[in-house]
Amino acid sequence: MARPQEQRRPWTSEEDNMLKEFKLKYPNESWGKIAELAELDRTHKSCWERWNNHLKPGVNKENFSQEEDDTIIRIQQIKLHRNKWAFMAENHLPGRAANDIKNRWNNHLKKTHAMRSYLERHLLTDDETSDHSVPGDDLESLIVEYASLIPNVDPNANI
Repeated sequence: MARPQEQRRPWTSEEDNMLKEFKLKYPNESWGKIAELAELDRTHKSCWERWNNHLKPGVNKENFSQEEDDTIIRIQQIKLHRNKWAFMAENHLPGRAANDIKNRWNNHLKKTHAMRSYLERHLLTDDETSDHSVPGDDLESLIVEYASLIPNVDPNANI
């Protein structure tokens, strides 16, 4: 039986194979029971996370596309659905793990989106009264330039 007090350790390919085998063999069993049957020294939560984020058939681990990024940004702008990662995965980005969507937003999109919004509001106005007007074609280069000034942000990252 899994011991919750144990420290995290990487999953082995043998453990992955056992988890896959027992999850597919007993699809309606609880994660605790699957961990027990497969004789995995893992918690039910650890088994659930490993399955849903890595092993579940159909999980897309490719780089996020621009269309997927745009979808995440659009949904994050709707207060009702903001930070509803499972909702996004299930209804808008099938094949993506909720955890991957959350990480994409927090580690890349949130900062560049905030920078884009700021630049659009304060620097990129086409208003005749503004001295700071910047042609739209230069938006991306400005975002990359300004985002590079923020610690821990790689504006070109694609996780």
